[in-house]
Amino acid sequence: MRRFFIDASAVTGNAARIEGGEYNHIVNVLRLKEGDEIALCLNDGLDRAARIAKIDKKHLTAAILKTEENRAESPLNCALFQALVKGDKLEFIAQKATELGVKRIVPFVSAFTTVKPETARTGRLQAACIEAAKQCGRARTPEIDHVLGFKEAVAALKAYSCVIFPYENERERSIIDAIETVKSGNADCMVPCPPDVSRSVAVVIGGEGGFSDAEAEELKAVGAAACSLGKRILRAETAAVVATGIVMNALERLAEH
Repeated sequence: MRRFFIDASAVTGNAARIEGGEYNHIVNVLRLKEGDEIALCLNDGLDRAARIAKIDKKHLTAAILKTEENRAESPLNCALFQALVKGDKLEFIAQKATELGVKRIVPFVSAFTTVKPETARTGRLQAACIEAAKQCGRARTPEIDHVLGFKEAVAALKAYSCVIFPYENERERSIIDAIETVKSGNADCMVPCPPDVSRSVAVVIGGEGGFSDAEAEELKAVGAAACSLGKRILRAETAAVVATGIVMNALERLAEH
């Protein structure tokens, strides 16, 4: 079934009132009819199977048939801390992070940031996350923070059990090595993780130019584990997808047990 995100206030009992953008998508783009079934998401991790009961000029009413837990949500509580990047790259990163199962996205300013904080438009990031959630079958979109300064971001990382950050000057430890040390309980993390490694994990990605030496040292000082993504220097958006994907794939299975 096609899935649509609506506000919880739109639901009364077993009836949902859909208007605005989602109404337009259902009626004018997809041209669904009364009697067609859809999935409704209130951003709470649950899927609500519903049937379109009545279509009016500016809104429609859907009857909720059943509610069940969404199976696409990851048990891993993973956050992506992403330094600001140029153009629409941040929207691309937000989209892919949503597909990978990230629960929180935190944009921040770093030493080599060349774009203004206001370029991180929350509305556009949220729209990218919603579209990605629909595509990948999620019933929840990532929480998107306002843009933090670097020191604010470092302070926020203290809430996470484990933090991993790719760093181009790290020569010894690969991201696989970093994950293995996390799984074995020997990482530089603030709190020993196993057997509950998946309580909270953060991946920190630099912007164009990566991290300064001073920033890398600040991250290490709060327990973040530096790692390499290989011999080649990756673009920020590539690093975000690769690192987050590897962490999610390696650790979310532990969270299921």
